[in-house]
Amino acid sequence: MQNKKKFKAPNGVADIRVALDNGHITIIGQEFISLSEMFWAASYAGGAISEDMAESKTIDEAVADKVAEVKAEEARFYKFLKRQLRTIYDSPNGNVDRNGFPIYRRVISLVKKTVKKDLIMKAWEEIKAEEEAED
Repeated sequence: MQNKKKFKAPNGVADIRVALDNGHITIIGQEFISLSEMFWAASYAGGAISEDMAESKTIDEAVADKVAEVKAEEARFYKFLKRQLRTIYDSPNGNVDRNGFPIYRRVISLVKKTVKKDLIMKAWEEIKAEEEAED
């Protein structure tokens, strides 16, 4: 007896046509259909959802979780960047240019990661604003 698994097309997606090299073809629609194991890899590759995937999480939920995870990591890094820039602000000699902005290579050496200059400038301006508010 062959292994079977149920597949369907994701919500809002047209039917998925799965054609195998051996000539077998099937159409996966909005309702779950049972497919033999030979169709599984091609069905996943075509964007179909298996019944076990649908039970655990929807694709939208999985994407939303990943987006939230990335945003949380960006927020943690931004706080870290501000802490490192604070050390430059507190001891500017040799760390800032003649215009009073942090020297890019000094920032990179502190955070050990390439950072977009606009992100550095945003954090720098926030630090300056916080200092001015305290005065």
